[in-house]
Amino acid sequence: MSAITLRAGASVLAALLSGLAMADAPSDIRFLVSGGFTAGGDRLTTAFFTNGTQSAIKAGERLQLNLGAHWQPANSPFSAQLTYGYHADSAEGDNGKITFDRWPVELLAHYHWREQFFLGGGVRMATRSKLTYSINGLKQNYPLDSEPGLVGEIGWQPVPTLSFVLRGVSERYKSEDGVRFDGGHVGLFGQLVF
Repeated sequence: MSAITLRAGASVLAALLSGLAMADAPSDIRFLVSGGFTAGGDRLTTAFFTNGTQSAIKAGERLQLNLGAHWQPANSPFSAQLTYGYHADSAEGDNGKITFDRWPVELLAHYHWREQFFLGGGVRMATRSKLTYSINGLKQNYPLDSEPGLVGEIGWQPVPTLSFVLRGVSERYKSEDGVRFDGGHVGLFGQLVF
């Protein structure tokens, strides 16, 4: 990641944190938990099973879980959230497992209307990205560099603490030998704020 990207990310984070510090009431800042399933991205590798079946490990697939902070000032149609998550795709057999996992940091902003719907997006940076082969007791990691990505979301909030979110993500990864992979994906998530 370039120094410019790091400085830009630090500036955005500082702005969000200063906004959180100026919130009118303690209830403006709330704890957030979310999770969902994603689909998409380029094929990174394929797991072949002894029964003749196979499973593709993709750069944008499977399960993502997030923890973070949600901020929405009282009577404001705008909100922001900062999360840290775990996103992984894997295939497992009798002799081992293949996993592509990463730890994304996301900074998002939303506009809420009619008290039940919201639209927004922001930036995402997948950290600690790696493809891991654990076969017959041997383990090998292949790190991948990620590039900053973009997130777009539309959500429905039937009650103030629960949301359902449809999202799209555009991001890319690069292997140590320079091969690039599209990690773009769509996902359906559930989100709780406390």
